[in-house]
Amino acid sequence: MEGPLKAQEERLRRELRRLERSLGLVPGELRLEWMPTEDGKENDGEVKGGTVRIYAKDFKKAKQTLKHELVDLVLSRYEQPWRDLAFTLLENFTKSQYRRKEALVERLCNLI
Repeated sequence: MEGPLKAQEERLRRELRRLERSLGLVPGELRLEWMPTEDGKENDGEVKGGTVRIYAKDFKKAKQTLKHELVDLVLSRYEQPWRDLAFTLLENFTKSQYRRKEALVERLCNLI
């Protein structure tokens, strides 16, 4: 990126740092990659690992997309423990049910 795009990318980086502070994220936790593309991309942005990728070509749209992706990231972190809990409960229940079924199979085998 060069010229005006480079300056806009730097503005997006500053916005990322501001949003990190505002949303309670660790400053510098995330990297920004602004990769403006022509229309046709499914998303205007995404977070992969520790990198926020913005595909929106227009600066205002890119800035809005950055906000969207960070808010989504923060909310997802609140949601994940519930998913983990549900998965753990389901896993334990499945193991318990399997052991009960196997015990019943053994009893029935002994009866016939």
